[in-house]
Amino acid sequence: MKTGLLSTNEVANMLKVNESTVKRWTDKGSLRCIKTPGGHRKYKMKDVVQFMDTFSYDVTDLLVPAKEQMSKVNVSTDYAILTKDFKTLAELFYNTMLEGNRENTFQYLNLLYANRISQVEMFDNIVFPAFHRVGMKWLSGELRIEQEHLASNTALHAIFKLQDHITKKPKHGGIALCGCLEDEYHEIGITCVNNVLDTNGWTTLYLGPNLPAESFVDAIENYVPNIVCISTTAPKSQKQLLEQCGRLYETTRIIGAKLIVGGSGVSEKLKKKITADFIPTSIASVVSFVNSVVFTSTPKG
Repeated sequence: MKTGLLSTNEVANMLKVNESTVKRWTDKGSLRCIKTPGGHRKYKMKDVVQFMDTFSYDVTDLLVPAKEQMSKVNVSTDYAILTKDFKTLAELFYNTMLEGNRENTFQYLNLLYANRISQVEMFDNIVFPAFHRVGMKWLSGELRIEQEHLASNTALHAIFKLQDHITKKPKHGGIALCGCLEDEYHEIGITCVNNVLDTNGWTTLYLGPNLPAESFVDAIENYVPNIVCISTTAPKSQKQLLEQCGRLYETTRIIGAKLIVGGSGVSEKLKKKITADFIPTSIASVVSFVNSVVFTSTPKG
């Protein structure tokens, strides 16, 4: 994956100063550089970002969006990260997970996180659009089923591994139960929800995909969570989904928990019929909702 080095002129343009100023900052030691054998200064993007942080530069105001600076094909990964060009970053993620290399896919996500792209931004603006593209290409016949499975499993592994490298908030006592109902095998969405909740101080219990409704009800009664999150991407039967959500909602009411039902399988028509406390449109909206959930101890038994 290309990262590259920046010239003095490129750094000067990014910081909106002249080259002599950049050289002066470098000579003073404020901005690190690499000297080439020919004596030219070259700069790593991470060092420029660190300099901006140190001296309170507003990166988003300083830089022109990457698509206005260079072609989509030649855009630098580092530049796309710095400008939060999510369309380009989603395309890079799509290409990476299709290759099927788990370590490379993890390293890409870790690079994004290390460069101040939050977990929520990553999932909403990079991971989900890439998966939507995979799904559309599979439906159109442009991707074979084994390619779709390889991409999904590669990305899922990377997302799980990334969680070990995320800085997490202290546990606040809330319990979240996350999973997919029976006949739902797409677990990327609920995995992302589970991981973001874990990052934000929730104790998460991950049930995975394809769990019978009866077993889900048992889990709610046994673990007494504060919130229950389920995700659906391709429901086998809308009628079955509605019935199962109704059962879960009744159970959560008894223990005083909140039910969240989301995923791309929840159409506008279904939104009006599903019984739930909240139907999110994004990971960010999930975080906003759960932050409003008030609890002082475990839910009522």
